[in-house]
Amino acid sequence: MQLSFLEVLEDIDYRDQKVMIGLSGGINSAAALVFLCEKVEQKPKDLYLYYAHLNEHSQGTREFVEALVEYAKPFFNEVIYESSDNSMLDYCENEFKGIPQPKITPCTMALKLVHITGFMAKYKIDID
Repeated sequence: MQLSFLEVLEDIDYRDQKVMIGLSGGINSAAALVFLCEKVEQKPKDLYLYYAHLNEHSQGTREFVEALVEYAKPFFNEVIYESSDNSMLDYCENEFKGIPQPKITPCTMALKLVHITGFMAKYKIDID
């Protein structure tokens, strides 16, 4: 029998770890956060959350992410949350000067990963 990744995560001791969840505004990152809050017994003391917002996200996405941040607060001593604001259209028009191919995603690097890895380095995150 194969375990789901959630069952594997449930057994990890996070108490002495700096744990970060990158929130996307979608169901998968929301589910990971809720699972950590409600199902993991050996939680980290503090939780680090990061959201790379794109202006082109669906209306209400930022509010959904901010509601998730508020939801998490009672489960941890402290929730450290930061976000960045970017625009895919601005990136394509002004930086990339075109539309990136789906296989080559410089926009993911420039608009999300650079910010997320900077956040992780700033707080010396152990587990993402």
